[in-house]
Amino acid sequence: MIILSFIRQSFLRAALICAFALPVFLYAQQGKQTSSFEVFADAKQALLRSYIEVTFVLRNAEGSDFRPPSFYGFTIVAGPSRSMSTTIVNGEMSTEAGYVYTLQPRQLGKLEIGSASIRVNGRVLKSKPLSIEILDAKKAGIADAGAASVFLRAEPNVTDAWIGQQISLDYKIFTVEQVGSFNPIAESDYRGFFAEEVRRFNAPLQREIYKGKLYNTKVIRRMALFPQQSGDFTIEPFEVQLHLLSGDENNSSFFFNRQIKRVPASTAPISIKVKALPASAPASFSGAVGRFSATFGFSSQELSTDDALSLRIAVTGDGDPKRLQAPSFEIPENFDAYPPKMAQERYYEDNGRIISEKIFEYLFVPQKAGTYVFNPAFSYFDTDSVKYVVLKGEPATIHVTQGTQQQRPAIIEAQNQAKQQDIRPLKTNIALQEGQSLLWGKPLLAVLVFLPVFSFGAALVMKRRKKVLENRDPLELRRQRAQAVAMQRLAQARNHLQLGQSRAFYDEITKALTEYVCTKLQIPLSAWSKDNAGRQMANAGIAETIIQQFSGIMQTCEMALFAGMDNAAAMQDTIQKAEQVIIGIEEV
Repeated sequence: MIILSFIRQSFLRAALICAFALPVFLYAQQGKQTSSFEVFADAKQALLRSYIEVTFVLRNAEGSDFRPPSFYGFTIVAGPSRSMSTTIVNGEMSTEAGYVYTLQPRQLGKLEIGSASIRVNGRVLKSKPLSIEILDAKKAGIADAGAASVFLRAEPNVTDAWIGQQISLDYKIFTVEQVGSFNPIAESDYRGFFAEEVRRFNAPLQREIYKGKLYNTKVIRRMALFPQQSGDFTIEPFEVQLHLLSGDENNSSFFFNRQIKRVPASTAPISIKVKALPASAPASFSGAVGRFSATFGFSSQELSTDDALSLRIAVTGDGDPKRLQAPSFEIPENFDAYPPKMAQERYYEDNGRIISEKIFEYLFVPQKAGTYVFNPAFSYFDTDSVKYVVLKGEPATIHVTQGTQQQRPAIIEAQNQAKQQDIRPLKTNIALQEGQSLLWGKPLLAVLVFLPVFSFGAALVMKRRKKVLENRDPLELRRQRAQAVAMQRLAQARNHLQLGQSRAFYDEITKALTEYVCTKLQIPLSAWSKDNAGRQMANAGIAETIIQQFSGIMQTCEMALFAGMDNAAAMQDTIQKAEQVIIGIEEV
């Protein structure tokens, strides 16, 4: 009977653990993917009677009943054609379904492509309208021979910003020639800003007209800048060396045998004015600037004076993540409040912007029975409306009954006592009677006896192992896992190779080697360049042959990503060399 009682208690505890863990697991799974429906065009400006490719993209969802816009002012030359792609990054899978149209403009001026719609899980998603400027070749002066054939521009989304606001700064190449790759030479120190490079953003090749000349343009780097103080600041020039390709690609047996002309290019300095936030901020303002959302959740609405009340505020937005702190708000009388703590924090990239997500947890202990109303709030400075916005949850009515007061003086002590009570003293006044147990002498009895012991031992080992891992240096753990992460990316690259997806293949190779070398040699992404990586590899004692092989692979990938390359033999050679580089670095 003792054994059966112990087993029942064990199963009950397991069921309770699963009940509490399941919502957390489902929340984590739901947070991994976000469905969206967007539209992209390969040109911001185009000439009359030229061709424009417009793509409607559905991400991370299965859609039906796709309805395109009217395309007023355009002739539909082809489409819709369908495209599908699946990518896996750090174990998270994302999908894209595209509807592609080829259009020809029939009139001058700014033409608007209306919203398309698609049905996803019973609701209708709509794309945003898209404007394209259609120009006349003669009036636009397209034949202006004095304009440069290739140059670099720095394009911030705003030049007049607020402290803590996210500024997207794009470095864009304008060219009428084929650019194989580029090497960064010098970059601004971004004085007055907290700067982060955005690595996952959509930057397709586009056509734009600049000073009367038609160019192919591509964003080669995007930075997220967060102003730290008010004043006038200058973003110094970004200097690069461009590798222009000459000769006929069709007459070359290998892509990289074509002649390369090295041309210096740099952006002009950019001036940005940063303003201080307006005075009279709400009491719940804690530093958030930009666009934010917040949710509020209480652990219970019925408790006694022996219990504690927990409140979680989840905040998501695009402002400076370092400035986002736990909001403060008034609490009812007869409650003791503990300092809020950070329960969860993560950062991710969404549509080319850095998004921060923080969950703050508050703990309140009632001192007196009664009915109380909580009105939690979170406020932020909205850069679009230029005013403070206060987000409030639904007022929560909390009913407190009088407890026994036996679990005082502190909630933490009560939790510790609860853990200690899980181990109860052995009973010594047990009388065993022969013939009352139906399991005695059977194999099932041995299983039931040793299973709890084995489970306890396994739990103890796992707890000790977890403690050891927690005490280890996180950077060292990342360095040890770098090889496994890189090999996963190379495996994904092999899949792209088999499917003939050359651009996805070279993009995966680039990410694999970049992340691996940065993690292994502790190079910040903001300081990344092939030359800097080569110097750090030499300082680490890596063989010169491995360094040269690494530089050659990165050069090949950059050229292929910009100008295209689908030679299967060259792709196979590239991935084999990438594996050799990783193995060579691991042997040091």
